[in-house]
Amino acid sequence: MKYVTFCSAPGVGTPPHRIWEILPGQRQFELFRESIRRVDHDASFVILTDPETDFLIEDSDTVVIRRPVDHSEIMLERSRRQLDFLEKYAFNSPVVFADTDMLFLAPLDRVFDKEFDVALTLRSDDDMPINGGLILVSDRQPKRSIDFFRRLVSKMESESKAQRREWYGDQTALADMLAPLDGQSDMGRLRDYGDYSALFLDSAQYNYSPPSQRPRLSENLQGKNIYHFKGRCRGYMEAIWKFRVDPNTSWLERSALSLSIHGVRLEMNRRAHKKLFRTDTRRKFN
Repeated sequence: MKYVTFCSAPGVGTPPHRIWEILPGQRQFELFRESIRRVDHDASFVILTDPETDFLIEDSDTVVIRRPVDHSEIMLERSRRQLDFLEKYAFNSPVVFADTDMLFLAPLDRVFDKEFDVALTLRSDDDMPINGGLILVSDRQPKRSIDFFRRLVSKMESESKAQRREWYGDQTALADMLAPLDGQSDMGRLRDYGDYSALFLDSAQYNYSPPSQRPRLSENLQGKNIYHFKGRCRGYMEAIWKFRVDPNTSWLERSALSLSIHGVRLEMNRRAHKKLFRTDTRRKFN
């Protein structure tokens, strides 16, 4: 399976760059890749980035594709790069477009056993029922999958407000393209839209992020395929990997006492990061 992530460092000195420093893109990608290797031994990786962002990649299973990125339209840029990738792709395996701030906890094979063109995660949110950070692309009918992304980019370019191109524009465009959606009745459902079909997956399983961006080291991860470290959760990504996912972690480090001690320390850091996130006016944070 091909795992493709878009990762571009914000301008130095900007509020988004200060947030990036909590866990730089290089380290996010390393954790992202190691978690996937653990559940998919045939995985290969692509990083879509810009000429300036530092990625020191020596692994033969990873390719870095660099092109200039306009950070004032970062979400539109991501969708354009995803479309460009698919238009040049041989479709010799399925594609997983995923944010770099994700850990994969279980394989996705069973999803790709189903017939669909794209699969997206659905949540109970009237304005943005779909999170654009994860899109699964089938290799069965390439033209239909590409048509979906062409439609998405066109929708963002023509109908999204200027500020939406920087943040949330993909999610508002997806909501419009795939409407009407119901977080209950559409969960697990395949819908055909003519030029493409979409399978709707449960975000709680395939795109999990803890309520109010407050992770707990001891939380139950059973039944979750992907953990998404949105917002201030980012400061927990390394710890969740080390204490809950990494197979090399000792039983002592996984003990309740160890998790409790490290959890208190991480919560203090999460609260300290609150001011940083408030300065990033691109997004809304709890």
